[in-house]
Amino acid sequence: DANREKFISPFEYAKINNPLKQ
Repeated sequence: DANREKFISPFEYAKINNPLKQ
């Protein structure tokens, strides 16, 4: 499931970095 984590990586990163933006 490394691919799945890599795919969600950018999404989670943005969510954690821009919680207000989401």
